[in-house]
Amino acid sequence: MRGAFIALIGAYAFAGFALPAFAQLGDNQPKSDERVRKILEEREIKYEVDKDGDFKVVFETTGDRSQLAFIKSTTNEYGNFEIREIWSPAYAGEPFSPEVAFKLLEDSQSKKLGHWEKHGKYGVFVVRIAASADSDSLWNAMKAALQSADAMEKEITDDKDEF
Repeated sequence: MRGAFIALIGAYAFAGFALPAFAQLGDNQPKSDERVRKILEEREIKYEVDKDGDFKVVFETTGDRSQLAFIKSTTNEYGNFEIREIWSPAYAGEPFSPEVAFKLLEDSQSKKLGHWEKHGKYGVFVVRIAASADSDSLWNAMKAALQSADAMEKEITDDKDEF
């Protein structure tokens, strides 16, 4: 009987240490932002969540074209501002030619919302908005990123539709 009691105590002790360890296995996984998820689902926008916890959306644009965009779940802070990025790729190349770099820089000047950035080998159009933005604001920011990136991709790649 004493052996069974010790085995039972050992099992409880193991469970007390092992179960929290198993529960923590997924804690390193990035979480997707529920504020974004709620808006996308309310608007019936199809999305995937990538390995970073970011939302990946693809929209039909003009003609037979489509455009990819990412809505970041992680946010940045500046003072009391919590900022979210929405970005859409338009170009892939390493290194950027001076012509492409100048074209992206020049195009940024005319944009009311967003600008071009170089992310590794990609030229992406980035819009930064309040992380707590309402549905219409998030939608308008997504449209700005998607439309700007698709138009630039079409212009600098001779109508290719990679993104």
